[in-house]
Parts: sequence; structure tokens; C-alpha cells
Amino acid sequence: MIFLKKIEFASAEGNGGARLKTVFFAVGFSYLLALVLLFILALIVTYTPFNEDFSKTAVGVVNAICAFVCGVLSAKNAQSRGYLHGGICAVICRALLTVIGELIYTGADFGLHFVLSLVLAFVFGAIGGIVGINIGKREK
Repeated sequence: MIFLKKIEFASAEGNGGARLKTVFFAVGFSYLLALVLLFILALIVTYTPFNEDFSKTAVGVVNAICAFVCGVLSAKNAQSRGYLHGGICAVICRALLTVIGELIYTGADFGLHFVLSLVLAFVFGAIGGIVGINIGKREK
């Protein structure tokens, strides 16, 4: 039982921590949202005169939206440090996505581009965490 409390960001008694299952839910929901948004983007690129040069930017916007939503969902039940919960959850989401991409397609870049994507994920997740903790306080 003590080991499970170490895995959580903080204890489950409600002193500001987010449970591990909340993090899993936030990451899973963010991946589902990314799939839906990327499918819509693929339809737009395929059936409209959307310039494919902007596809990389559009995928970056989708990643930022998903990091923000991940931050909101992970910090919603926390009582404090929403920016930290949101940022860490978004970084977990982004790092896991890169590892999965490396398993599927060889040649993933773990250099400066990867570090920059983690920093941006933390920033958008932290902003989402700030929003999420304020939403959570309003609902209680």
C-alpha cells in the first residue's frame, strides 16, 4: 500500500494530489482527442485546397490543444499545484507518444527537437493545469 502512495503525485486523502488513474485518463483522453482532430485535419487536407505546407503547423496546433486538455483533465481534481500536475501529465503524454512512434517507425529524433517538444508540452500542459484547477475549485 505504501508503494502505491509513492506512485501518486501526492496522497489520495485529498491534500492536493492527483491520482495515477486521473493521469491515465487524461493521457488516454488526449490521445483520443488527437486521433479525432488529426482525422479531421486529414479530411481537410484531402478534400479542400488546403496547402500541405501548413500541415506541420496544423499538427503542432493539435499537439498543443491536446497538451492543454491533458493539463486541464489531470489538474481538475487536484487541490493545489495545478500547473505542475498539468505540465507533468502533458510531458508524459508527449514522451509516450514519441516512444510509441519510435517502436512503430524507426528513426525518431530524440535530440533538440524532442526536448523542445517536451518543453512546449509542459508549457501548454501547465496552462491547462492552471485552468483545470480553477475549474475544479469552482465545481466543488
